[in-house]
Amino acid sequence: MNIPIWPGSSSFALYSASYYNTPSTGSAPTPFGFYDGDTQFKTDADKIANYCARRLGYPLTDIELQDINFYAAFEEAVTTYGNELYAYKIRDNQLSLEGLTTGSNLNQALITPSFEPIVRL
Repeated sequence: MNIPIWPGSSSFALYSASYYNTPSTGSAPTPFGFYDGDTQFKTDADKIANYCARRLGYPLTDIELQDINFYAAFEEAVTTYGNELYAYKIRDNQLSLEGLTTGSNLNQALITPSFEPIVRL
């Protein structure tokens, strides 16, 4: 059986370009493509792939994962972190919003947390 091993480097830009060119010449670099157009994600994806391969033991150990496996894990990690961050912000802002009228339009409002509701409790 010929199992490919980690080659020692990766290029998210090449994967991305080969997939998003018309016609597509490759597979998608990430499963969902949430951040494929984000320049910071593109830069960090290769760094994360190299870091993870080294943490798994490369070059002393053959890593039977490819860069797209690392990219998929990175996409999931960024999404999970974002969800945790937004959930925290919601909990943090809840006390500041408590007691406002139900018709308050807060879609574009910047909420400044306040300890006043806590003191009131």
